[in-house]
Amino acid sequence: EAELNLVTAYSEKDFAFTDEIVIPSVKEAVQEVLLSSVTPEVQETKLFGTKLIVKGILLAELLYRTDQQGISSVTAELPFSQIMEIEEGPETAAPTVSVQLSGMDYHIGGFAETGESISLIDVRLTVVEMSGDKVNKVGLTKLVKETYANNHD
Repeated sequence: EAELNLVTAYSEKDFAFTDEIVIPSVKEAVQEVLLSSVTPEVQETKLFGTKLIVKGILLAELLYRTDQQGISSVTAELPFSQIMEIEEGPETAAPTVSVQLSGMDYHIGGFAETGESISLIDVRLTVVEMSGDKVNKVGLTKLVKETYANNHD
């Protein structure tokens, strides 16, 4: 018997994330960012009633031109955590969470006390949560018949 997931709730939350990427002192300073990539990854979700805690990392990769006209790159894993208010669904419902990149800005330079170059990243993300309830094929057929019968009597 096949199991299906019915979507019983859907929530979205936009949030901005700002962090610093320190350019190691052994590398030359950043003159211009040529290519940037940020990949969000959800690592953990916890549900407490109507509150959903989402934890993960952003994998940030920057390819840049140095002050000496060379090419260099830097990679960083930046942790994030968000709390979402969601609708309370059936106790058997299991949330599925995805994080989507909706925009990104960066600023070259920073406030390092040690003299290292810093890139500031402002990342805009959308957390999407869908709660589903597992039903088997027989249960789905019964649900469809009941819904049809109630709406068309």
